Amino acid sequence: MTRFPLFQPSLLSCCVALAAVGASAPAHSSPDAFVFQPYADEGTLVVQYAYGVEKYRDGSNEQAHSLALAWSPTSRWFTAAYAGWYREPGEAMTFDAVSWVNHLSLIEPASSPVSVGLYLEIERPRDRSEGYELTWGPTFQLDTSHVQANLNLWLQKNLRAETAGPAVLGYQWQVKSLLQPRLEWGLQGFGSVGPWQHWSGASEQEHSVGPAVFAKWPTRGDGVLRFDAAVLAGLTSASSRVTFRLRTQYQF
Repeated sequence: MTRFPLFQPSLLSCCVALAAVGASAPAHSSPDAFVFQPYADEGTLVVQYAYGVEKYRDGSNEQAHSLALAWSPTSRWFTAAYAGWYREPGEAMTFDAVSWVNHLSLIEPASSPVSVGLYLEIERPRDRSEGYELTWGPTFQLDTSHVQANLNLWLQKNLRAETAGPAVLGYQWQVKSLLQPRLEWGLQGFGSVGPWQHWSGASEQEHSVGPAVFAKWPTRGDGVLRFDAAVLAGLTSASSRVTFRLRTQYQF
């Protein structure tokens, strides 16, 4: 289950043509997933904890926790390592997977109003029958004086899994106000349309949307403590009824 971190800069193109590589449909993001925004500040380190709970229409729920350490070795390259824990409905919390995320900035804000990048995540689930989960695709970010907008398009596939399947197309988007630097408000959306080359029927697709809040506080030295949270409502019968996500980050 892919977790999408949030950091800072990286909206549309189509690396979606990269598709022939194993996942099942539809691609379902983890309850603790957030809209990915990679950092471009060279040398920046980030420690992150994320939590999410997803409530289904039958009254059951699943939870996820993750810890991450991220670094920007250069102004164009972002990399992060993740460890995740997951609780299925009615089950106990267990270790779920480790993953390695890399993001490369292709077009930066200095040369275009829209920043464009390429995202790649390799995840190794605890259940070895799932093989390796590969998630990749373009990232876009538009910045104006008052608003920031992001769009990420993902292809997700499991390699070397006991049960093979097509690459699945998912997305994340986010729009937020930049009027107050320490407290920002916005909207987020997540979803999956099924196999990238043959989308599922509308009722079988997953789409969720809801409000989000972002806060940050400078700490001693050059450190910054960040907090964000979102509450998302499912828009289709295949989507969970409601998802709550919470994340804290320390940047230094």
